[in-house]
Amino acid sequence: MLNGKRMRLWRMKVAIWMGLGFAKTTKALGLGQGEQLGGRVCLYVYPMAIHDLAKGKKTALISGTNGKTTTTSLLRAALALPAISNENGSGQINVISNTGGANLPSGITTALFSAHAEDSFCVFEVDESYLGEVARAVLPKVIVLLNLSRDQLDRVSEVKMLAEKWKTALELECLANVHLVVNADDPMVVWAVGNRGGGELVTWVGGGATWSADATTCPNCGGYIRRDTSNSWFCECDLKQPEYDWWLEDNGSFCVEKNNKDKIPILLDLPGSFNRSNALMATVAATFFGIKKEDAFEAMRNVTEVAGRYKKVKFSRGNITFRLRLLLAKNPAGWCEIFDILDPSSPVVVMAINAKIADGQDTSWLWDVPFEIIGKRYVVSSGERGWDLGVRLKYAQVEHKVVTDLSDALSHAVDTAIQRTESRGGKQCIKMDYVANYTAFQSLQKVMSSDKSYSKVLRKVRPL
Repeated sequence: MLNGKRMRLWRMKVAIWMGLGFAKTTKALGLGQGEQLGGRVCLYVYPMAIHDLAKGKKTALISGTNGKTTTTSLLRAALALPAISNENGSGQINVISNTGGANLPSGITTALFSAHAEDSFCVFEVDESYLGEVARAVLPKVIVLLNLSRDQLDRVSEVKMLAEKWKTALELECLANVHLVVNADDPMVVWAVGNRGGGELVTWVGGGATWSADATTCPNCGGYIRRDTSNSWFCECDLKQPEYDWWLEDNGSFCVEKNNKDKIPILLDLPGSFNRSNALMATVAATFFGIKKEDAFEAMRNVTEVAGRYKKVKFSRGNITFRLRLLLAKNPAGWCEIFDILDPSSPVVVMAINAKIADGQDTSWLWDVPFEIIGKRYVVSSGERGWDLGVRLKYAQVEHKVVTDLSDALSHAVDTAIQRTESRGGKQCIKMDYVANYTAFQSLQKVMSSDKSYSKVLRKVRPL
C-alpha cells in the first residue's frame, strides 16, 4: 500500500501526464497551444501541482497591466547568462518561463511541466488578478510590480479593486520575506505595497510614467493626486511618491543606483523608453539572483522580439521592398507608449481592433486613447471592430479607411504606401507599422503563415 508521500508523487505524475496529453491534443487539432487547458487539467487532478513543481526553485514573478511579457523575457535573458555558476558548475542555465504569455495559474503550471530537478530559476509573468494565488503557491524570491491601469473593462476589476487584491496578498505572512521590486511612479502600486514600503525588502524604481489617467484619485483617502513640476506625485494625506533606489536618466538612456551614482548605459534592440523602463525593472530583479547590472543589460541586448512583438517582416512588391514592424497595444496606456515609437517616415499605419474574450468585449476605452497625436499619418483601420476604431479616428480628425478583413487591409496599406511615396527610381524601401490588440495581433500571425491569404500582399516573406 502506498504511503502518503508516494501517493502524492504518483498523483502528481498522473496529473502532469494528463495535462501534457490535453495540451498536445489541443495543439494538434489547431485549437491553440494548449497551455491553459493542459495546466487546468493538471490542477484539477492535483491542485498542489504548481506548488510541488516550483518547490526548491528560485522564482521571480512579474505582474502589472503593461509590460509583463517583455519584462519576463528580459529577466529570463539575464538569468540565462552562460557565466552563471550553479551547484553543478558553470554553464548555460535553463530558466523555466511562460514565454508564450499564458499567465494564469494553469499556464504557469504547464510551463513547470518542463522543469527538472537541476533547474535553478523560474521567471513567470502573472495576471494581476491571480498574483496572490500564484505567489502563495510558488513562494517566490522576488516579485516585480509594474503598473495598474484599465484593461478588459468587461471582465477585469477596476484599478482600485486590483490594488486592493495586491495589498491583501502582499500582507500574507508567507510572503513576508519576498523582495519587492516596485514601480514608484504608480500611486496605486505604491499604495498596494502599504506598510512594507519602508522595509529593506522593497526596492523603489523610477522608470518614468507616460500614462497617469488611472491614478488621479488617491486610493488612500479619495483626494486628488497632485504632481509637481518634476512630475513627482503626492497627496495631502501621507501617501506620496517614495524616494527612488534605482532610476532612469537622460530620457531613459542611462540607469542610476542610489548607492552607486555611476551611470550605466541601457542599450536595447527593443524600441521605446517604456522598454528601457522594463529593462530597468528586470535588471533590479536580476541583481537579487546574483547578476551584475552591467551583465544583465548586456544579456538583454540579445532580445530582439517578444512573442512576435517588434518583429520585422520584409517583403517586396515589384522593385519596392517593404519592412512591416509588428506592435501590440491592448489598452490606453499601451497605445500611448506605442505612439512614441511609430516610425516617422512611415506613410501608412495599419491598426486592428478585435473584441474577443481575450481582448475584452468593451471597446469604450478607444475614446481614452489620444489618437489626435497621430497627426497626418494615413491609418488603415482593421479587425472585427475596425468600424469602432474608424469612428474614433474620425473624431480625432485622422485620415483613415476602414477595411475589416486583415489581408485586404494589408493589401490596401501597401497600395496606399506606394501611391504616397515619392518614386525615386531603382530599389526603394518603405517602412510600415502594424499595431493591434491581442487577438488581432494573433490574427496577423495566422495570415502570415497562410500562403493563400498572404499571397494577396506578398511575393516573398523573410524575417530581417
